Amino acid sequence: MTPRGLAIDSLIKKNRWIRGPDFLWEQESRWPTQPTTVQEIPDDDPEIKRETRTFSTVSDSGTNSMNKLLERFSSWSRLKKIMAWILRYRDGLRASCERGKRGSLLVLKSTVGRESESINVDEINRAEKEVLKFVQRQSFEEEMSRLEQKGGGIGDNSSKRCKEQESLVKKMSAIYKLAPIKIDGLLYVGGCLTQASIPNAAKHQLILPKKHHIVDLIVYHYHLKSGHSGLEHGLSLIRERFWILKARTAVKSVLRGCFDCKRRQAPLGEQQMADLPTDCVTPEKPPFTFVGVDCFGPFVVRRGRSLVKRYRVLFTCLSVRVVHLEVAHSLDTDSFINTM
Repeated sequence: MTPRGLAIDSLIKKNRWIRGPDFLWEQESRWPTQPTTVQEIPDDDPEIKRETRTFSTVSDSGTNSMNKLLERFSSWSRLKKIMAWILRYRDGLRASCERGKRGSLLVLKSTVGRESESINVDEINRAEKEVLKFVQRQSFEEEMSRLEQKGGGIGDNSSKRCKEQESLVKKMSAIYKLAPIKIDGLLYVGGCLTQASIPNAAKHQLILPKKHHIVDLIVYHYHLKSGHSGLEHGLSLIRERFWILKARTAVKSVLRGCFDCKRRQAPLGEQQMADLPTDCVTPEKPPFTFVGVDCFGPFVVRRGRSLVKRYRVLFTCLSVRVVHLEVAHSLDTDSFINTM
């Protein structure tokens, strides 16, 4: 074995490994000079560490990613719960970033121990509001921007407000006739029922598009809430809070995909009758050649001062369906032989 690629003889004869290079024992003026030009290093030199480059491509926008996330859910209630957890986690990250920027080690009381707490009603309502905002921004982006620019909202004079809202939305818009208004970042049906003594959700329903995964989840949620009752009852429950464009068509499409409704409304299975046996279709034989026998009863009859049981024996001709009845005093073999 030769260290550093030297033979043993060379290692013994030369003292370079002990004394160092020869120019170190000479005067400093005789040392070799630093080269002015650096020799180019070949590309295939194994001693060179190559620079690592990482390339990333973004194929989906934020909207597509959000749609993919929402489409993973098949329950409106579960979607709201998961979104509430996501919003709570986002708020925690924002609070941590703000504390990091300030350089403070204080922990906000609002976020202490919240990771282990259950989701409350306010967080569920907030998550629902954020999801509905996303749906409306996708479907009614132009209408929402026009209402933001012109300050569409609920006014004191309901009749004046209705006329103003009609001018904010283009006539070619699908929600023009609904006179939409914007409340807390959401589009609601305008109308002129502000002074009516009915719940606010019934005065101004939240506008939703016809085709969207979230709309299908909401329709199916109310369909389950109504106990799979049908189109009209489910539609009435939906319109207590939401106004879906072409709602009847949207509800019908969801009901057609309900497995439980399909199973209950499926037609009953029918079985074709098999061929009749030869005994029933032989016309040249006399009646009661082939007979079916059955007993029924008992009947209580009076014999003298006592009550006794009697039975009926039914003889049926299998070819012409003639019926003959006999009386049997009991159900033993002898009594049946007598009747026969």
